[in-house]
Amino acid sequence: MEVRKIRAEMRNGRSFYDMPLRVTFYARVSTDQDEQINSLENELGVKLFYRTKRSVALTQEGMIFYEDAKSILLKEQAALSKLRFRSTREDPVLGFGFTSSVELEGFLPALAKLVGEKSFRPYLRIISSKSMWNVFLNSDLDCIFAYRDTYPEVLQINVTPIQEVHMACFLPGGNHLAQASRISASDLREEQFLICSPAMLPAAAAALENELLPQFPPDKVTYCESIEATVALVRIGLGVAVLPDNLCVGEGNLVKIPFDTDERLTYCMYTKKEITSNKQEIIRALKDII
Repeated sequence: MEVRKIRAEMRNGRSFYDMPLRVTFYARVSTDQDEQINSLENELGVKLFYRTKRSVALTQEGMIFYEDAKSILLKEQAALSKLRFRSTREDPVLGFGFTSSVELEGFLPALAKLVGEKSFRPYLRIISSKSMWNVFLNSDLDCIFAYRDTYPEVLQINVTPIQEVHMACFLPGGNHLAQASRISASDLREEQFLICSPAMLPAAAAALENELLPQFPPDKVTYCESIEATVALVRIGLGVAVLPDNLCVGEGNLVKIPFDTDERLTYCMYTKKEITSNKQEIIRALKDII
């Protein structure tokens, strides 16, 4: 098929990818190029070039096809370059997974210290909590961070508890409760309540949200698809949320106040049992830092 031929020629820089630049510059096409264009246009069922004896220009369909073909080639080249780069380096690549960017943010100080002590290249990935364990076990990730109540005990992996996590009320800085030392459920009754999707939270945090929900009328509840979206809406003053207090939200119009509950979570580091000895050494150093 002509499309396959075009794709093969793209790799050698002799195809439709650079043809628009060449034919526009010279304002003509060679016989071979003309035949190739005709064949490709017939296969695709669209006209790619306006061609006369004096000028050559891309049609609207040709511009669309050109941009897509260029994008595909550049992505392929980038993927191959990344693989070659990783395979030629002596330093190991250590993959870390997180279920949200706000969890990752809290990990960065430890990672910065680890990079200063050990020679390795970190690879960071945000994973949906729904597919977290499947991705972890079937990818090149070496370590993930997650709450203990999300961990299927049947998995044969190493578990290291690193932090006891309390629940906190996330408030915009100008909220009248922002100076409180502790916040209870009754304090929130007049607030706009932001609910994060239960699928994005540890089970205990989702259960607490569900417990608080009945005290708010429907018009005072806003549902959010992710932790990041929930925190963003708090930051711009559209409500308050009750979330694990280990979430790092950076600078800005937001404060965290301890929430009055006995609920506790355990945040853990999970590592694969079968990893190379040099990676094991790096992970041991990370445990010492954390």
